[in-house]
Amino acid sequence: MEQEEVILRKEYFMQARDLNDKIKEQREYIEKLRETLYSIGGCEYNERVQTSLKQDRFAEAFAKIEEEEEYLKKMEENCALLKFELINKIYDVKCSKNAKKVSELFFTKCLSTDAIAIELGYSKNYISKMINDFIKYSLK
Repeated sequence: MEQEEVILRKEYFMQARDLNDKIKEQREYIEKLRETLYSIGGCEYNERVQTSLKQDRFAEAFAKIEEEEEYLKKMEENCALLKFELINKIYDVKCSKNAKKVSELFFTKCLSTDAIAIELGYSKNYISKMINDFIKYSLK
């Protein structure tokens, strides 16, 4: 039973990292949409008989980019609120200051264990242990 609680707690704290990944994917998607603007063809001068008018493909592309940027903005706002909530939860857990700092860097700043180890001057194994210990302390 405790193992399930640990998994659920870790998933709870991992929400910001997951949302951060989705934000990164959304930014890449928007960039790809922008790149499609370069491939949209110019005017067509072929003869046509009884064809319906094509909508402006540039306008459609710009509208799609604008829509996706609005979605990205909402994702970023939600992520900021979530990170604020998680930071408060992290500092409510009764554990060492170092474990809290490592957890904040890992769960809200979305740094890798390697980056945290370099920044704080600890080994990667020690950072991983601190994160796991933090999760266990957060259950109490």
